[in-house]
Amino acid sequence: DTLISSLVENEIIRRENLAITIYNTTGADQVAAKFARYVSNIGGKVISIENSREQVATCRFEVNRQQSNTRIVGYLKQRLNCKGLFLDQTKGVDVAVYVGEYWARRLGN
Repeated sequence: DTLISSLVENEIIRRENLAITIYNTTGADQVAAKFARYVSNIGGKVISIENSREQVATCRFEVNRQQSNTRIVGYLKQRLNCKGLFLDQTKGVDVAVYVGEYWARRLGN
């Protein structure tokens, strides 16, 4: 992972230094952990990987409105096909990402 990370890390995302939690909504093992590798390898600061009972088909993120124009938000929308929800207040992190069934299939679960 170190080599991959050094090749694809995005310096701007790393400098944004936003705290990110990845939630597995599928019930399948390791989906959020595998997805977190994508986010970490481009410079995202994943601080937590958790499970959630929310139903998400693909990928959804929640972010504070103040961070709506950050590079990590753009990456989630454009490269990882996540839909965004822009809030006045988030759940104790800068970005919460909910990973669904599409990603479970794509990541081999």
